[in-house]
Amino acid sequence: MRNILTALFIFSTGIFASAQNNMGTRYCNYNDLNASKYSPSELDLGNKHAQIGINSYIWMGNTTFDYKTAKEIYQKGLIQNQDVNKILSKLNKENLFGAGLDFQLLGVAVQFKTKSEKKLAFSLGVNERSGTSFLFGENFLKLALKGNKQFAGQRVDLGPASLNVNYLREYAVGAAIPVIGKEDGFGIRAGVRLKYLAGIGSIYMRPANGSMYTDPEGRFIDFDFNYKIQTSGIDNINLWNSNGKGYGADAGLTVFLNKYLQFTTSILDIGAVKYDKEVTTYERSGQVKYEGLIISRFFGSQKYSTDTLAQIFDPIKTKGGSYKTPLSTRLVIEGKIKTPRTSKKDDQTYNSNTIFFTYIQGFQNLPGSTTKSFFSIGYNHDFHRVFNGGVLLSAGGYNKKAVGAFFSFKIGQSFKWGFSSDNLTGFIFPQHGKGADFATNISVAF
Repeated sequence: MRNILTALFIFSTGIFASAQNNMGTRYCNYNDLNASKYSPSELDLGNKHAQIGINSYIWMGNTTFDYKTAKEIYQKGLIQNQDVNKILSKLNKENLFGAGLDFQLLGVAVQFKTKSEKKLAFSLGVNERSGTSFLFGENFLKLALKGNKQFAGQRVDLGPASLNVNYLREYAVGAAIPVIGKEDGFGIRAGVRLKYLAGIGSIYMRPANGSMYTDPEGRFIDFDFNYKIQTSGIDNINLWNSNGKGYGADAGLTVFLNKYLQFTTSILDIGAVKYDKEVTTYERSGQVKYEGLIISRFFGSQKYSTDTLAQIFDPIKTKGGSYKTPLSTRLVIEGKIKTPRTSKKDDQTYNSNTIFFTYIQGFQNLPGSTTKSFFSIGYNHDFHRVFNGGVLLSAGGYNKKAVGAFFSFKIGQSFKWGFSSDNLTGFIFPQHGKGADFATNISVAF
């Protein structure tokens, strides 16, 4: 059992971690099709007329355990008592684990210029999106690892607890158009992406509540509990059949103060998926008093059954019905400071240096978002016609601190291939890092 727990712990903390925001793609590929998934108003192909983009992003993370702790326990092979104490010492009041994969199967953008030289950009994309998140309170894990004796004489809160899994296919159309002004002076550009969502499978659980009281002399335990879990398409997953459908939208507004300074505000993933096929609901609420199993009855003691405790884990199961899984809605506010430069070879203007400031706020703890605020600062240097790259620092969200890097190389002015990671901290500062994520982007412009 301890070997299994060790494997789960390492998988949750040491392989991929904590960067669901894909900042490297935003900073390295700003204005192109791949980055416009996160800033719809910034889709701008420059002097090109069309672009094809492919990108993928994988992440996994937690808000609690660092890479160094995971590595030390992994090297031991077993979780020992001192390791349990170390794990418990790192718990927060609320702890969140998450993982996800975002893969763009198809991405196409076209751009037209009006007679007044205003650029109108339109996009079409098909994306595979999957994610999971698990929220639990500190007392939940303390109870699981060290039993209830530590809580004798206390009523402790075992919540909140929630588990959410969602796998969907996204069909999106987008547009970015100038509203007023121009980009080399004061101007405003607006963008929107409208999405049809095909839900493949889901587990949805609103935060559950529970509490426990342990008699000081250990004679009984009182449990209060209330939870509801809804699932669809879990028993028989078929990637080509949807069990639900829904609609979503991204919207954004970019304000150009001048050619060197701009601000963008975006609201991402507004919407939900309604699942109405292969739906199963598991729910239970109430109170249980567990008094254990007394073998001897010589002194008139009453014999109690252990089945009373099992009631908590034996929910009422209902088939049919429907439910909605909300998307991971989040607000993004971003600023850019640019230093344009004109190429001596072709007289094209490009941004040789760009500094980014980003704030992201999620509204629920769901796959891809957290209620913890996220901040990031990044720097990108562009070597015209060769490659560009930079670094980023971030805090909040799944991490207290994170260091990342990104770069892309170019072949001519048409082909661009980039790689990025928002979180390399575990390889540089193991005691602070929560792991790593990875993204790759390919684009071809015409």
